[in-house]
Amino acid sequence: MLMQNSKVLNAILAIAGLMFVAVGIFSMFSPESFVTRNGASLGNNLSLLNDYRGSGGLIFGAGLIILLGVIHSRMAFTSTVVATVLFLTFGIGRAISVFTDGMPAEGLMKAMVVEIIVGLLGAFALIKFRKS
Repeated sequence: MLMQNSKVLNAILAIAGLMFVAVGIFSMFSPESFVTRNGASLGNNLSLLNDYRGSGGLIFGAGLIILLGVIHSRMAFTSTVVATVLFLTFGIGRAISVFTDGMPAEGLMKAMVVEIIVGLLGAFALIKFRKS
């Protein structure tokens, strides 16, 4: 699939990609400070630190794939699908947690809202800018 060349699409992909790159880097290189801002602690649990850094690497890599869609138009469709699926699933996962586990820290609620909005922007872009 190909996407139409659009400044709006590029802006959506740039925002989504930069968000994931930043979160991924922060998660990989400063996981304790990343989670403490929401009242959590990884402590000295090496397995949890390892898992958190690994997840950060995954998020960082996804951010790079999303940013490739801005640089190479042939990657725009793939990048948009990756952004849409990952942002919506993060947001939906957090929403499920709210309903099953209760209210988390305010920062995590804000993250959920942003993730759902960016995911919906990706879905909009898939509908609006996909070439038939």
